[in-house]
Amino acid sequence: MAPSQRTDRVLPLRKLIHLSGAAFPLLYLIAPREIVLLVALVCLFFVVAIEWGRQRWALLERFFEWLIGPALREGEERSPTTGTWSMLGIIITVLAFRREFAIPAMFYAHLGDPAAEIVGRRWGRHRLPNGKSLEGGLGCFAACVLIGLACTWVFPLSMGIAVVGALAAALAEASPLPQGDNLWMAPLSALSMTLADLFVG
Repeated sequence: MAPSQRTDRVLPLRKLIHLSGAAFPLLYLIAPREIVLLVALVCLFFVVAIEWGRQRWALLERFFEWLIGPALREGEERSPTTGTWSMLGIIITVLAFRREFAIPAMFYAHLGDPAAEIVGRRWGRHRLPNGKSLEGGLGCFAACVLIGLACTWVFPLSMGIAVVGALAAALAEASPLPQGDNLWMAPLSALSMTLADLFVG
């Protein structure tokens, strides 16, 4: 398959997988922390079980490749995929941070990341050392600021702190962090808002 054809297949499915993570902050809007953690842990269990099984059974690996193979990036065919790291990021964020910081941070991670990819693919011209684009990072930041603005209408969250979280999420998205941005965006964003609230609030 030519690289351009693979890219055309990867982007819609990858964006859908990223966007599906926004179900967790939506759930946290209406359910207590314990329910969100239980659902996230169950999802993580199934993701890890599938990851484990596909390394050992060729039939499961073929089914996995047929189902979401087009969404895999290079290196994910035989290693933990985005789903594993995303679920860990969600669990860490819900466990470690207050609700008014955890919810925006998870929205930033699961809506800002696809925004970065869309903007970067379409308008990216200035490449960062890790191959991502400056334009994609700015797209992520802009999307996160808009999400933060919406969150200030729901939570006792100042716009300044929301912007700090948006900036942290965008920097995490653009940085060459271990295991990729899916693990780090939400926890680092929530941590930055927590610290900003401590020092400013």
